[in-house]
Amino acid sequence: MVGYGFLNYKEGNIIINLDIQPILKKLNAIVFDCDGVLLKTAQSYDTAIKKCVNFIFSNVYDYQNPDLVSDKDILTIRNTGGFNNDWELTYAFILYYFFKLSVFLSKRAQIAFPENTGVKDGILFLKNLRRMLNISSIQYEKITSMKDYTLEEYLSYLDIYGLKTARKVLYSWAENMSQIHFMQQIEKYLCFQKGLDRDLVTRVFQEFYLGPLITEFYNVENILGVKEGTINTESVNGDLKDYKKLLELGFKKFGIASSRPRKEAEFILRKYRFLPEMVNMNALVFLEDIKAEEEKIEKQTGQKISLEKPNPASILLSLKNIGEVNSAAFIGDTAADIYAANEAKKIFKQPLISIGFTGQSSNPALLEKKFMSLKTDIIIPSISQLVLIIEDIKFKDGREVFKKCEPLI
Repeated sequence: MVGYGFLNYKEGNIIINLDIQPILKKLNAIVFDCDGVLLKTAQSYDTAIKKCVNFIFSNVYDYQNPDLVSDKDILTIRNTGGFNNDWELTYAFILYYFFKLSVFLSKRAQIAFPENTGVKDGILFLKNLRRMLNISSIQYEKITSMKDYTLEEYLSYLDIYGLKTARKVLYSWAENMSQIHFMQQIEKYLCFQKGLDRDLVTRVFQEFYLGPLITEFYNVENILGVKEGTINTESVNGDLKDYKKLLELGFKKFGIASSRPRKEAEFILRKYRFLPEMVNMNALVFLEDIKAEEEKIEKQTGQKISLEKPNPASILLSLKNIGEVNSAAFIGDTAADIYAANEAKKIFKQPLISIGFTGQSSNPALLEKKFMSLKTDIIIPSISQLVLIIEDIKFKDGREVFKKCEPLI
């Protein structure tokens, strides 16, 4: 059992495994998750998730302001550890609400779906779905308020296997073949992860997230006419002087291990002068790098696997390229991050510690409990507290943090 110590600061709680002091003394490398740790993305991504889900079903129900996803729902699904990718997280919510529709329709959920010929036609089809299913007079509240198969129950079944479990749960709940056929047809039509020209969910998410930048980054039309994407709310998390202080404490330039597309991350990191001043450009691992590794493995072995977190591949690849390491740390803000770090510990040749960041959570206390259940080594709400911990153990013999910590029961 991990022996945690607890110390309260004005920024929030420091919770620390008191046995990791020897590793901290040698620490000279840190790999950061990007979203939610290096960058403040809670508002940008969570807003895009809500807008995407609400847009899809505002078309289906002809209701302009549905309120289908809460901050609590998003935190709950992230805490399962299976949804490090927010496109997949969004898709899990969308599948659930289409299933609720199939429950309401029951045996009426039989419809011949046309072929998906593109996102524009896909949005038009969602509007026509009301007429095709004869639900023009049904308000969305009648669907969402049904007592059977609640969102809370659905989320309680989700786990580290992400969409695989989400599909398993929903299809097992189906009461007849009409519902199953409807869900299969919906999935086929949504074309999830089949490219921005056909993938309705990812395209709508990206339009709300990027706004006009979607054309610059991906050379596709801004079909929804979003004038300003939620990406423009993002900034570097914490004060740049704290990151500079870490480098002054004997660290190599940082690594990044993220499932975020490279162009989007670099756009913000360069805007706030984080790149290339403080980051080892060889130790950047983004979605494109992960996909390249997946394709390489598939060519070599014939196996199709996911290397996104909770798989440790991105962390290990960043550490490999960061240079000679005495001991290292990975800092993330989700259960998937910590699962990945725990797996990386088993493989990486040097000592590796996991750091859970709670600074952007809508419920820090709940996230602290989740991190402790995963035996996270350090839990902090700010980068300045990380500086405090490392400076304390390296130069003050633990007087400021370790010797003041109270046992956490």
